[in-house]
Amino acid sequence: MKKLHICNTLMEAQHLKAVLEASGIATMIKNEHVFGALGQVPLKELMPQLWVLDETQLDDAKNLLAEALDPTPSSAPAWRCSACGESLEAQFDVCWQCGERRPGPD
Repeated sequence: MKKLHICNTLMEAQHLKAVLEASGIATMIKNEHVFGALGQVPLKELMPQLWVLDETQLDDAKNLLAEALDPTPSSAPAWRCSACGESLEAQFDVCWQCGERRPGPD
């Protein structure tokens, strides 16, 4: 078992755990329920920590984590909804205006 990442919030830890486990990487969150120690232990020690259970998956987990935490928008081009004509940024797969799905590659 290896520590992978110290998270800012429990919600972030849960999201990243779900991302990794969707790719077959078993994880656990440490410090999920330590609020009672707040003020007695340094804050950094109480932050939620994401751990990888199988150390052989650590490199894959690091790569997935880096991708999940990367704020850089996709390099894919923007697209126009074929149903309503709305212009949408690349990260959206569904039109926010009408709900139409982005067309797949032909």
